[in-house]
Amino acid sequence: MKAIFIEVVKRSCQVHLESGEYIEFASYPAEVSTDDIKWNWAELEAKYGKLDGIGSYKVYNTPSGKAEPGCIFWADWYPENMYWDNQKGPHLMAVLPNGWTWNIDSRASNCGLPNDRLHRCWCRHGEVPNITVDKIGLTCNAGAGSIQGGDWHGFLRNGEFIIA
Repeated sequence: MKAIFIEVVKRSCQVHLESGEYIEFASYPAEVSTDDIKWNWAELEAKYGKLDGIGSYKVYNTPSGKAEPGCIFWADWYPENMYWDNQKGPHLMAVLPNGWTWNIDSRASNCGLPNDRLHRCWCRHGEVPNITVDKIGLTCNAGAGSIQGGDWHGFLRNGEFIIA
């Protein structure tokens, strides 16, 4: 499966009704932060009825508006240096062919250097979407650069998801 780079096209604000229905009540440009969005629960309940929740969601340039299998995208919500003291910029995410989301810039569950904050469990090379993830670079002994996500095990090589 070939990887596709996706971007946020807007931010959708939705109410979640007791009936299970979701209704969009507002949308904002992609660059608007969740912190900049304010809503009034009482006003929204008066308009839509009893609410179970209110949320703000990123809408991507995909047919469903969501990150789909094969998609690669930047996750700007992770704090800098979350896993690594030398992490610069957002984390790169990939949705595996089975729908599991992989944070390529995270620490592997079987990391061989769990107290080290400089290496990478997965080393990425190239430009999105033509990314290769492997063990070439400052790394630990976890795996061979593959990812196990649920029932899918494989590699990301030159922008292609390949079964191990």
